[in-house]
Amino acid sequence: MQTEYSLDALGFGQFFRAFVVMIDRLGNGHTIESLDHRYLELYDSKVYEIADEFADKVEEAVPFKIPKPERIFLCLPIAGMRTPVNTEGIENYIQISEEAADLIIEILDRIRDEIGVTVIVNELFDDFVYHVFFMINRLKYGFHIRNALVEEVKDEYSVAYTMAGIAKDVIETRTGVEVTKDELGFLAMYFGVFLLEQAPEQKQYRIAIVCGSGKIIGRLIASQLKNIFEVEPAIDYYFNGDFEAEKEDSYDLIITTTNLKTKGPTPIIDIDEVFDKNLLKSKVESVKNMAEMGIPIRRGIDSVFLNMLDEERFFVLRPELGYEENVDMMTEELYKQGLVDEGFEERIRIREQESTMIFEKNIAFPHTTNKLQKLTLAFGVFPEEEKAKGEDEVQLVFLLAIPEEMKNDSVLIQLYDNMLAIAHEPDVVKKLRQMKSYRELLLYFVEENNIFK
Repeated sequence: MQTEYSLDALGFGQFFRAFVVMIDRLGNGHTIESLDHRYLELYDSKVYEIADEFADKVEEAVPFKIPKPERIFLCLPIAGMRTPVNTEGIENYIQISEEAADLIIEILDRIRDEIGVTVIVNELFDDFVYHVFFMINRLKYGFHIRNALVEEVKDEYSVAYTMAGIAKDVIETRTGVEVTKDELGFLAMYFGVFLLEQAPEQKQYRIAIVCGSGKIIGRLIASQLKNIFEVEPAIDYYFNGDFEAEKEDSYDLIITTTNLKTKGPTPIIDIDEVFDKNLLKSKVESVKNMAEMGIPIRRGIDSVFLNMLDEERFFVLRPELGYEENVDMMTEELYKQGLVDEGFEERIRIREQESTMIFEKNIAFPHTTNKLQKLTLAFGVFPEEEKAKGEDEVQLVFLLAIPEEMKNDSVLIQLYDNMLAIAHEPDVVKKLRQMKSYRELLLYFVEENNIFK
């Protein structure tokens, strides 16, 4: 049976446990006498045919009959299996309905509408469809699978976890099942893979590594860079801080462990000689993506959130006005600055009417497309101890204008990472509400609390 139906070790193990429990019950006279109505639909399914055929063969070897309710019990580990490595094998006996495929399309559309990121599915799409199909069965029939990595996924892949939350809402609305935390983690793992694999093709970067001391530090940095770039970068080394400023324009990126005095536009990453390789990777990827999007990069600031703001796009909001009135004020100011098109404000209003853009407790995230093809961020804070009229929970507002066509969503994904990092820290939210200027905001994150690491 395992070979015929392409059951992997995990799927077969679940089925075997169900089989042992069934045989134990029947052998001791504790046969299932009645079933909840939700299980009855399995009588007409392909998985019942599989369990039925198997049970007929078992009856040839045991001194008792296997009634229909017990055969339904045998269906559960098949109907709710983990997606096997070889999905081509299960396609021969389990067909995915059009409703399941439509559900996936609705999930991807909702993600694009709510956070502006287009998830580009790859060869894992069929696996994902089967995963959702089997997951819904597990939830419907009470077949629970534990996910030991759910907390790690939530912490390390916050944007993917947010996407999974959107998928959860769609699934629960469409099917009536309740998605558990463990299953939410599995969904996030799929979205994490999709995001990692949809990064754009990389050019070859020219990088200068400037060290304040021996060659070994430069070589260690270079070895880590080769793990970051798909195309191995061209690297030049400068030791003892010996870097000529006029050479700056020859490079796409400069990484230095010394206090380098340059004033050109080339992005510079400052690190310690004893560096964290994960932090270096985060800094390089952030700076690289911002440079490709044409976002000005401030020396020593590798947060997308901080680099996309300036004094004119930081707002201390007016509590006597409502949430929507404050958003109107922010959009009008962006229009005056020539950063959004004339219809941007109206599109924001329409989106708010369709569904609220308040999420993550106290955070509002109004966003829509920008006809000017500029990715633009504004940030507003309601002063501490004050509340927005009519919207008691709103304390921070991230207003985002997204170009209609973005070849690279990486900056957008990093921005969401930054926003979620703030939203998940109540003490940080409270501190930000005390800010009176962008300069205070910048100093706070640079000198006191760099949560964007």
